[in-house]
Amino acid sequence: MFTRSELENIIVQGYPNIAGLIPKLFEALDEYVWRCEPEANLLADFLFSIGKPLVPFMKEALISQKLFDVRHYLFSRFIFEWPFEFISELEEELKTISITNDYWNQYDLDAIKVLVVNSIGNQIELLNSLRNKKKDAKLELLKCVEIEPQIMEEYFKFIDNSSEPVSINDFYHYFYKDFDSTSEEFLQLTSLIARADSYNDYVKYIKHIEHLQVERGIT
Repeated sequence: MFTRSELENIIVQGYPNIAGLIPKLFEALDEYVWRCEPEANLLADFLFSIGKPLVPFMKEALISQKLFDVRHYLFSRFIFEWPFEFISELEEELKTISITNDYWNQYDLDAIKVLVVNSIGNQIELLNSLRNKKKDAKLELLKCVEIEPQIMEEYFKFIDNSSEPVSINDFYHYFYKDFDSTSEEFLQLTSLIARADSYNDYVKYIKHIEHLQVERGIT
């Protein structure tokens, strides 16, 4: 990772003078984000300013296991803000990420959002993929929860029919009204948390895609 002064010197040199350092800068960005260092925003702003020449490096970064933990940041600071011209070149990588079942990080949902918003790829297939993810998340959730199936079905119906976005807190309030979120028991349920959160988000985004498809006349 670069020191603050080293990073500032790199920024002063600018692109394309520092082109050979870009892979290392992505690794540094990962470290900064992981440690919540203020240099993360400084470096992200600089990389964003490079524009289209950054796309080939982003293609590699998206599928790099070294940078797996910083994907949300790459989506929020770069890809969600990029124009279609840039994003269209990431189609293969985004599709690869979108087909994974990533209950914990939900990078798959990030990728699907980008593909849908930019109308990249087969939109019907994306919607069906999301519906399958919802089914898988439901099955995984049932494996993790020691609750009567009938009660779980009531919860799923509650989520599916909710007209408002549902947060993970609704899951706890629905089943664990006196649940202590600071307890050791809470920490042991992280797998359950991830699956419930994924199910909620899949349901929410399925509704969003269905609405978009109606607006776009896609059947």
